[in-house]
Amino acid sequence: MPRSPAGSTGPSESAIIRTRLVRLLEQHRPMLAAYAFALTGDHHTAEDAVQEAAIIAALEPRRIPDAPQAAAGWLRAVVRRKALELGRKARGERRQLRPEVVELVADSFDAVATDANTRRLERMRRAMAQCVERLSARARQAVRARYIERASCTCIAERCGLRVDQVYTLLKRSRASLIRCVDRQLELETP
Repeated sequence: MPRSPAGSTGPSESAIIRTRLVRLLEQHRPMLAAYAFALTGDHHTAEDAVQEAAIIAALEPRRIPDAPQAAAGWLRAVVRRKALELGRKARGERRQLRPEVVELVADSFDAVATDANTRRLERMRRAMAQCVERLSARARQAVRARYIERASCTCIAERCGLRVDQVYTLLKRSRASLIRCVDRQLELETP
């Protein structure tokens, strides 16, 4: 962005930069979260990486390229750096992704990071959130424990007062229900 002759940013330019940054982060958040999760394997670490990238973007908005695809690539690069850094801290130096795997993940996200795919992922995320809320309380608890907290089926069985085989059955039926529900939701949204 051009600066005024004195080098200061006027209020209107600052407001434009903030608005652009907010839109950019909202638009790409689902993709960035998925990317960070692919790199870290942990929802909490992935969320922390996305939040730290947003802070960096807010502190240095002029470093973000103007072109939409370039801006998305810049954000992915920041999320990648933060996700790998936070992942190392969380796990120590052991079990790190090999550099070629990180590159493969980056390349696959670069290939699908279009506006249409970002919108599709956001629609899927909304549909999944609605469908999870429609599950029974016990199924919702089991699904969240397994897929967000990454709890073992034995741990879920203890929490829910079930046998382990019942947890497997509950999760299997819940996944099938979620697939059907998400498909229905997406069909309803299709013009």
